[in-house]
Parts: sequence; C-alpha cells; structure tokens
Amino acid sequence: MSLNYLMKLFRRSFTDYLKNPFVIIPGLILWIFTISFSLISVKLNYKLQNTFLLSSWLIIFSILTLLVISYFFSGLIGISFLSLKNKTRPKNFLKYSNKFWLRNFAVILIILAMFNITRYLAHNIGLIIGKAIELDVRIAAVLFFILYIGGILSFLIFFSYSSFYLVGYDYSILNAIKKSFRLVRKEYIETLIILTLYFAISQILEGIMPKIAFEVLNVAVIVPYLSLVMSRFVFERNKNDLRAK
Repeated sequence: MSLNYLMKLFRRSFTDYLKNPFVIIPGLILWIFTISFSLISVKLNYKLQNTFLLSSWLIIFSILTLLVISYFFSGLIGISFLSLKNKTRPKNFLKYSNKFWLRNFAVILIILAMFNITRYLAHNIGLIIGKAIELDVRIAAVLFFILYIGGILSFLIFFSYSSFYLVGYDYSILNAIKKSFRLVRKEYIETLIILTLYFAISQILEGIMPKIAFEVLNVAVIVPYLSLVMSRFVFERNKNDLRAK
C-alpha cells in the first residue's frame, strides 16, 4: 500500500470528523467522568484506614473505570463506522455502547494482560542478561526498553484493530482478535505509521501545551480522529478483501 493511500486516508478521515462533530461528545463525557471519579476516589482513600480496604477499592476503581472506558469507546467506534456512511446520530452512540460494552471490556482486559506479560518478560529477561554480563544500570534500562518496544512491535501491535472488528462487524471476541492479527500482518507498515504518528503527535503536544489544554484537545480531537482513521482503514481493507474473494 502506498504512502499516497495513507495521505488520502488521513484527509478523508478529517472530512469525516468535520461532518460528524458528535464524535467529540463521548470522549468529553468520559474525560469529565474520569476526573470526577478520580476526585471521589482520592477523598475515599483518606477515609479507608487499612491496607485491605485500600487494595479492594483500588481493584473496584480500576474495574469500574475500565468498564466505563469500554462503554464509551464502544459507542465512539460504532459512530465512527456510521460516519463513513454519513449516518451518525446521538442515539447510535447508546445503541453501540449498550450492545458491545461487555465484549469490548473483555478485549481491553486481554490487551492489558498482554501488555503486563510483555512488560514482565522484558523486565526479567533484561534483569537476567544484565546480571549475567554485569551491565551498568543505565545500559540495563536501555536493554529493558528495547525488549519492551520489541514486544510491542512484534506482538502487541497485532491487537490494534480488535475492538474495531468487534464493534464494526459484530464479531465474537476471538474472531475480532483473529481479524485484527490478519489485517496487521497484511498491513503492518501502514498500521505502524498510523500508531507512531498518533503517539508522536500526542507526546509532542503534551510536552508543549498546558495539561488541561492538552487533555481537552486529546479527547475532543486526537482520539476521535484516530478512531475515524482506524475505522475507515478497517472498513476499506475489509471491503477490498471481500472484492478479492
């Protein structure tokens, strides 16, 4: 696939964004919820006096946060796909959120588990190698980073489109992950460019903008736009696969 296609993808997705301003709403609501829920959690932490209660609340807080994230992102992905057909309506957000939040939650848990396993393996492999050849601490840290990034680029990246296939095409959890792996395997460079641009732009803007300004920009523009880009990419590649058959 050519760089020309990616440029067209970015332009078309930006047009989708301008034509469907409702895509900013899920992220804004989620952002407000996260801030409010975090403030409540901080106050509650001061009232919990023992380790067991604090640990229990941390688990509950994490699960509830992930559930809400799953709910809102299911709706965002759903309306991103509908925007390709110019059919986005506020009620469609609730339709997709209510239908897919649980399955998407399972996908998010699987991806988080894989991230943690990758980080654990990178840390321990780096530790073993570092001790074996008596590496300096800074060099060992670089080794860990290389192993961790290697794990992301060689394995975790293949989960990138799982939620998009699940919500956009109503696949089962397993089939959505399989479809994501197949797409990334076929379009690895394109996927890497899309995700690298997202993370690079986010990191640059976060470094130069006030925190509150970046957070608003992220939830109102960057994340919805990325959702539109990835939805359109999945839609167009899936359409081409069907034609090939």
